[in-house]
Amino acid sequence: MNFNIYRIYRDQDSFVVPFSSVVTTLERKFIIKVAKDSTRWIDISQGLNLSDKVEIFGNLKVGDTLVMKGNEELKEKQKVAIKF
Repeated sequence: MNFNIYRIYRDQDSFVVPFSSVVTTLERKFIIKVAKDSTRWIDISQGLNLSDKVEIFGNLKVGDTLVMKGNEELKEKQKVAIKF
């Protein structure tokens, strides 16, 4: 089976995260970032869907810590402990 490889150029950085990291509500779509032991809701827009991951655009940088299974119950500015 043959297939073509395409390179995608973007005007801004994009990141690939698990589908479970993205929280979608009627009002917004966001991921939950952990900074200084508390949560931050980061609005995102969605790009390409991959088999088990999704491309996102937002105010993120390489090395940020994200919640793997985001949900609305994990409120913004909530204190959390990171498990590795």
